[in-house]
Amino acid sequence: VDVCLSCAANFGGSIKGTASEDDVSPYQSGTTIGMNSTSPPNGMLSWETGLYRNQARNDKTSGISSTPTSIYNSEAPSTPQSLFTTQGGNATNSTVATTTPRSIVATSTTEAAPSDARNSCYSILLHHLEQYLSSGTLQARQSAEEMLSVASASQDSYFLQFMFEFLLRENHVETLLRISSDTLEQWLKQRDDYELLWRYHLVHERHDAACEVTKQRAMDEESTNITLDERIVCLTRAINSAGAGGNRGSSYQSNARSVEALAQTRLQELLDVASLQKRVLLALSDDQLSYGSVDKEVLEKLGKKLLNVSDLYNEYAAPFCLYEICLSILLCCQCNDAENIDTLWKTIIGKELPPNGQNARVDKLLKGIREGTPLAEGEENNNGSGDDALFRSGDWIGPVKSKVVALGKELYGKGADYTFPLPLLVMILEGLRSAFEAVHISTSNGGATSMPVVGAWPFFCFLEVGVPYPSILDAYSSLLSAAEREGADPDERLHYLKSISEILTQWIRASSNIVGGGTSVGPKDSQENSGVQLARSLSGGLRSSIDSFKASLEALVGGNASEVSKILSHFSEIESALASRS
Repeated sequence: VDVCLSCAANFGGSIKGTASEDDVSPYQSGTTIGMNSTSPPNGMLSWETGLYRNQARNDKTSGISSTPTSIYNSEAPSTPQSLFTTQGGNATNSTVATTTPRSIVATSTTEAAPSDARNSCYSILLHHLEQYLSSGTLQARQSAEEMLSVASASQDSYFLQFMFEFLLRENHVETLLRISSDTLEQWLKQRDDYELLWRYHLVHERHDAACEVTKQRAMDEESTNITLDERIVCLTRAINSAGAGGNRGSSYQSNARSVEALAQTRLQELLDVASLQKRVLLALSDDQLSYGSVDKEVLEKLGKKLLNVSDLYNEYAAPFCLYEICLSILLCCQCNDAENIDTLWKTIIGKELPPNGQNARVDKLLKGIREGTPLAEGEENNNGSGDDALFRSGDWIGPVKSKVVALGKELYGKGADYTFPLPLLVMILEGLRSAFEAVHISTSNGGATSMPVVGAWPFFCFLEVGVPYPSILDAYSSLLSAAEREGADPDERLHYLKSISEILTQWIRASSNIVGGGTSVGPKDSQENSGVQLARSLSGGLRSSIDSFKASLEALVGGNASEVSKILSHFSEIESALASRS
C-alpha cells in the first residue's frame, strides 16, 4: 500500500497518512529528477531516485496540483474500470481475478498523462486488494482487512475516491461501509445516495444521523421522484433508528431522553398518516368504486407527496365516501367528534343492510339508521318498495358482523375508544336482531319456516373486537335504563333484559373454562381474563345489579309473559352459578 501510494504521490497524489510520510529525504538544492541523479529531491523517497521521467515531477508540465482542495473538483480521476485490461489488452468489465493492472510506459510526454501514472499505481494496489477480497481463505480476508486499514488512513483524496468507487462497483458494499472515514461520509453525501449513507451510519452505530438522513428523505417536498411507498419506508427506518438511538446508558440525561421520545412520537404520527394516505390511494385506484373514475392529478398527488391529516380527511377521504378510513383518521388525530363518528358508523352499517324490511317496524328501523347520513338521500324514492325477503333471509347479518368486528379491532383499545361508540352500536345491532327475530316469529305463527339460528350475534361481535365483559354489560344496562325512563315499548326492554342474561351466562361459562392464567378477552393492553373481570365485578356490586334486572322483569307490564318467565329463570340460574363460586 505504501509503495503504491508513494509512487502515486509523484503524479499528484499524496503520501500523507501513510508510513512513508516519515521517510521523505531532504531536498538537495539544484538537484533534478533523472536517471543520473545522486540525491533525491524534496518529497521523494530514497528508493525512488531516478525512477521517473523529469516531466512527471514538473508541475508546470503536468498541470496537476499536488494538494487538491477537494476530491470533487480539480482533476477528476479516471474511473477504476478503465485501468484493468485482459491479457489480450482490450478493456473489459470481467472480474479482477482474470485481469492485470495496466502499466504505463511513456516514451514521450504526450503518450500518457501524469493522472494515468497515478491511477496505475492505484489500480495495482486495488488489484491485489480484490484478490484478497475474492478469496475465501481466512488469511486472505485478514490481509484484505489490513490493506484496507492502511489504505483508508491515507490522506490522498484522489486515491480515496478511486478506492470508494472501486469497492462500490465491484459489489464490496459491506466492505466499503465498514470504513470509518469522514471522507467516505462526504463522498456518500455527494453521491446523493441516501440508502448507502443510511447504511453507513447504521454500520457505525450513528443512529441519530441515520434517523436524520431517512427523515429528510421522507419529508423532501421538492422532489417529485420519491413515491409514497418509499417515504413510508424512510419513516419506518427513521423510527427504528430513533428507537435504537434512545437505548443509551443510565448516564444519559433524562431531558435528552424526553426530547428523543417526543421526536420518535412525532415520526410515528407521520408514519400513521402516511399509512392512511396509502389506504386512500389504494381505494381511489380501485376501478370498482361507485363514484366513478378519479382524476389522475389526485392520484399523482396522493402517490408522491406526504399530506397532512386535515387535507387527507377533508379533500380525499370524506369527499370520496371512504367512511372506514374517515374513522381511522379520527382515531389517528385523536378527534372526539361524537356526532360525526355516529354518522360514519350509521352509514357504514346502513350500506350493508337491505333497502327495506318485512313490515312497517323494520322499515322504520332501517330508515332511522340511515337518517342524517348520505344514505338518506335515496330514502325519498324508496317508499317501501323492493324485495322484503332480503331482510328476512338474514344474509345481511354476516357482512354487518364482519364490518363491525374488522373496524372495531382497528379502533378499539387504541386510546380513543370514542371512535367505537359502544352504546350506539349496541342500540343499532340489538335493534336489528330484535326486528329480525320478530319478523320470523310473526311468519312462524303464519305457518312459515322457523328462524335461522343466529343467537346473540351483536354481543359476540363486541367480544371478538376485544371489549371487556364489564364494559359490554354497562352499555346494555345504560340502554335498558334509558328505555325505562323514556317509557319505551315493553318488547324493547324485554329484549335488553334477555340480552343481559345471555351476557352474564356466557361470562360465567367463559370464566369457568379458564385453565391456568386464562385467555385475555379484553383490550390488548389490559390482559385481564374473564375470571378476573368477573371477580372484580362481583366485588363491585354485580349481584345487586342482577337483583335490579330481576325487579325490572317482574315490574314489566305488557310484555310476553312466557318470555318474562323464561328470562327470570335464567337470572335465577345465574345467581345459583355465582353463589357456587363464593
